[in-house]
Amino acid sequence: MAMQGPHVISEEFSNELHEGGNELDLCRPMAGPLWWNSLLWTNFPPLAMFSDKQHKEGTNSELFSSLSLLNSDERLREQYITFTAARHDLCNSRSVPKSNCRLTVECMQYEGVRNSSWDFPLADYLPKRDNHNSHEVQARRFWDNNVLHMGLNAEEFSDKVMPVGDVEAEIRIADYAGNPTWGYYPCVMRIAGWPFRIRKIGSFEGYGKGGHHELNIGIHWFEEQKLWNLLEGPGAMAATGPGGSMELQANQKRGYKFYAMLTDLDWLGPNISDKKFDDPEVPQEKGYVWFTVEETIEVPATGAPFGKGVRIRLLDEGIIPAWLDLHYMQVFAGGVPLGFLSEA
Repeated sequence: MAMQGPHVISEEFSNELHEGGNELDLCRPMAGPLWWNSLLWTNFPPLAMFSDKQHKEGTNSELFSSLSLLNSDERLREQYITFTAARHDLCNSRSVPKSNCRLTVECMQYEGVRNSSWDFPLADYLPKRDNHNSHEVQARRFWDNNVLHMGLNAEEFSDKVMPVGDVEAEIRIADYAGNPTWGYYPCVMRIAGWPFRIRKIGSFEGYGKGGHHELNIGIHWFEEQKLWNLLEGPGAMAATGPGGSMELQANQKRGYKFYAMLTDLDWLGPNISDKKFDDPEVPQEKGYVWFTVEETIEVPATGAPFGKGVRIRLLDEGIIPAWLDLHYMQVFAGGVPLGFLSEA
């Protein structure tokens, strides 16, 4: 989304909807830089550009006529939007806080294109992914020059902005259009409506003394029941129904503490020593989001009335993820506007 307005790009596929995509095929549908940096529009907070008011007022505009022509419901059914366009929409439509505050950045990550001819000040914080790195570091992911992701001190955020526990948060599979094996299949943590892709989730509770369980999440389709088993626990029946009848119990992991590493904060800096395999300047734990499970919820989903999600409560023990739009220089903690960056 540039200053002159949004651009609408259409891509056609020869694949039938039922044909699965091979995750190693670089030419599979919905793969590549544009799709990596996009999600279905329903995954984002309400965007001003797609509001009913904008649609009614702009019915005759080139943008909305194009969207009506390209989407099967003549509205937005299959409409994806880039993270950049969504960020610009929020920067232009959300009110800036009236008061200033100073917040501590515990970690940061920039995923722009490396330019060897420029001594870029954030060069050491570019994830270096190639075949010489470990499998956890290398991945078929692409660049985004327009944003700097940060982890803000959650305890300080609670004191100066609002309690992190009051920020609406949930974990779910990102809504999608088409075949789930096409393109990318992220699990997202939505914070105040903004989707952050999750790299891994783990917990030390409920597995006995010294126990620990962790689920690594890739970038392609996976059996999501593994995620729900981790966040909900095994199904349980109890005589809590009318007349002592057996009833399926709610989330068994309610109140359990978890941590999550986000894709946008999974490589926080270089090694201190190049001679050591794992010697990070910034430990990966610095970028963990800590939370407790609240309850299992129903969320709107493509092709079905509802999908599954888990509502969580953020804790002030770690970070709250944020992004800095490098065009508008505005900072958002998920979907919470924090204003312009004035000093660092």
